[in-house]
Amino acid sequence: MAKKITVLKKNKTWFLVDDDNEIKLDADTMIKYRLKNGDTVNLETWKNMLLDNSYFLALSTAYQILKWRKTGFELKESLAKKQFPESVIKQVLHKVTEQKFIDDEQYIKDYIEAKKYQYGPKMMMSKLEQKGLEKPLIVKNLKIDEREIVSHLVPKVLKKKTNKTKKQIIQSTRQHFYAKGFSLEIIDQILYEESQSLVVDTKVLLEKAYTSLIRKLKQTENRHELREKIVQKLLTKGFTYEEIKAYLNQKNEVE
Repeated sequence: MAKKITVLKKNKTWFLVDDDNEIKLDADTMIKYRLKNGDTVNLETWKNMLLDNSYFLALSTAYQILKWRKTGFELKESLAKKQFPESVIKQVLHKVTEQKFIDDEQYIKDYIEAKKYQYGPKMMMSKLEQKGLEKPLIVKNLKIDEREIVSHLVPKVLKKKTNKTKKQIIQSTRQHFYAKGFSLEIIDQILYEESQSLVVDTKVLLEKAYTSLIRKLKQTENRHELREKIVQKLLTKGFTYEEIKAYLNQKNEVE
């Protein structure tokens, strides 16, 4: 059984007409099969031509997608969404990997180098796995000096923590780095070292916190009860009992 070739051009794009269907043609398909209107091909050639055309279209699409760096998994997902056959996608992945457009191990190395001061190992592991990269390959390349990085970053973060007690600064800094995927053990070690030289002037903070509490607790009539509530609230904010007592003595709130 022979198939008649009918091609037409719409807005600079060529199509192959198959009964009532119009199949987008890649330029490489037209060149390879020397398509001309009116020519006929046998059924096997027709099938091979459609398979080749699908491959050429998928490869062209892949090159467009790879203008932005992708992992093999991400490219596969993108091509699948465009409904290219799985066998064709496999061929395309092999081709672009062979051409070094896809290199998952190098992607991992470059990602770690670019993000090591932004994310800890746990976070980087999670983000790389989300990109479809294999865990053993990530583990193999995820070799950073986490302690050196945290030691470099902690002082910078501490300097930005203002209007907080020493306790609040340490707690919020600890949570900040833990949320970024750094080791809690290393975070605590570095914070302990840095906290030894961390000086916070609590006078202004106490005044601000005290004024706010007095406003909120103004309906408390019992003087002793008011004192206890203020002390407890200030303790939860990270002030020490000695700091609170000294401050309240100045305010004549402590007996």
